[in-house]
Amino acid sequence: MNSKKIEIIKIGGSVITDKRNYKTLLTKNLARIIEEISLSFDKSRIIIHGAGSFGHIVAKKYDIINGFKKTEQIKGIIKIREDMTELTKNIVRLLNEKNLKAISFQTSAITFENQETRRIEIFVEPIKKALEMDLIPVLSGDIIFSENRSFSIISGDQLIEVLTHFFEVERVVFCSDIDGLLVYNEKNEQLLIEEIEYNKIDTINIAKIKETEKIDVTGEMNNKFNIIRKLSDKVNEVVLVNGLIEGRLRSVLNNEKTICTKIINK
Repeated sequence: MNSKKIEIIKIGGSVITDKRNYKTLLTKNLARIIEEISLSFDKSRIIIHGAGSFGHIVAKKYDIINGFKKTEQIKGIIKIREDMTELTKNIVRLLNEKNLKAISFQTSAITFENQETRRIEIFVEPIKKALEMDLIPVLSGDIIFSENRSFSIISGDQLIEVLTHFFEVERVVFCSDIDGLLVYNEKNEQLLIEEIEYNKIDTINIAKIKETEKIDVTGEMNNKFNIIRKLSDKVNEVVLVNGLIEGRLRSVLNNEKTICTKIINK
C-alpha cells in the first residue's frame, strides 16, 4: 500500500452531463466544479469521473453490463471507449488550464475482472508514480474486460473501492446531484443527515431518491451506498455533497461548514 495519504474526489456524471441526452456536456457546471477544486487546499488527490450521457446511453442500448451475448455489442464497447476518451480529455484540459497538473489513465487498460474470484484486478504502479510526481491522476467509470464475460462495466464508485486496497485514502468526496443522505423521521418527513458513523447507516430509514428519466446502467444510488459500506474499514471519512450548488464542493474540500453529509469512523 502507498503510505502517502490521499483524497479521492468523485465527480458524478449527473453534474457534468445531461444524462438524458447523448454526449451532452454541461460545460458551465464542469468549469465551475474544476474552479472549486482549484481553490481548495493543495492535497495529494485522485479524481474519478462518472460517464453520464457519454457512457450510460450506449451501454444500455447494447446491454454491455451483462457481458458478451452477440457480436453487435462490439460496436457498443468501441463507441463507449471513443466517447469516454472525449469526456476525460475535456475534464483533464480544464484541470490543466487551472494548473492542477492532471494526467489521465484509461481505466479499461489497467483493470481486469478475474474469472475465478470475480474480483477486479488493477495495475496501480503508474498511478502511484504519478502521485509521487505531484500529478493528479484522472480515471473514470469504463468498460472492463472480463475473463469469463468478455466485458462488462466498472462504475466510478466501484473503482474507488478497488483503489482503497492500494492507497491510504483519508477521505472520499462524492460530488453528485443530491444534498447528501436523506432519511425519514417519525412523521415520514425527509431530513438531511449532516453526520453519521459508518456502523449506524443500516439503522436509519434512508429516503428513496426520486426516480428520474436519467439512464444509469450501474444503479447509481443503491450501489453507491453499498460501496460506502465497504469503505468503512479503509477510509476515515466519506462526504456526499451536491455539485450542482455553487460553492459547496469548495467548502467541503476546504473543511468549511456547508450542506452535505459526512460519514465517519469514530
